[in-house]
Amino acid sequence: MGSVYTRSSATWELNYEEASKWFRLAADQGSLGSILTLAGLYHNGLGVELDFERAMELYLQGSDNATAQFNIGTMYRLGEGVSVDFDDAAEWIERAAEQGHTTAQYDVGTMYFAGDGMRKDNVRAHMWVDLAAGSSVGAERTTRIEMRDTIAAEMSPDEIAEAAELRADSRPGR
Repeated sequence: MGSVYTRSSATWELNYEEASKWFRLAADQGSLGSILTLAGLYHNGLGVELDFERAMELYLQGSDNATAQFNIGTMYRLGEGVSVDFDDAAEWIERAAEQGHTTAQYDVGTMYFAGDGMRKDNVRAHMWVDLAAGSSVGAERTTRIEMRDTIAAEMSPDEIAEAAELRADSRPGR
């Protein structure tokens, strides 16, 4: 029922407050999807009062999930409900990237490039951003390709080849 209230249609009106009630009921029964959706509602203040600390608690309950990991990392990166901690941010975002979360792949690549929360590593930066670009479309793909090329401009041909090898080894099924 919660999902119904997060969409508007001819028969249902968008109502995040009502949705949060249903997601809370399902979360209390252990539904991982409901726990993570409820975390997102608290994270964004939709139908509930904005509460980063509650959002973090809920994301941590589902911390095996790539989206939860990405959101935890982002909250550490931005200091939402926790102190800014680039090391923790990098750890959580990279965990999500390793599970194939495309935005996490891009973000961890830019973090390696800038040295945010990890040592600067252009090979890993290129590999992650290239993976993200390969799973993207439209303007997002263009932006990610431009970033990959920016990183490549600081790399030797051997480093680019190493990044390509890492990318090939990181594909699912390997």
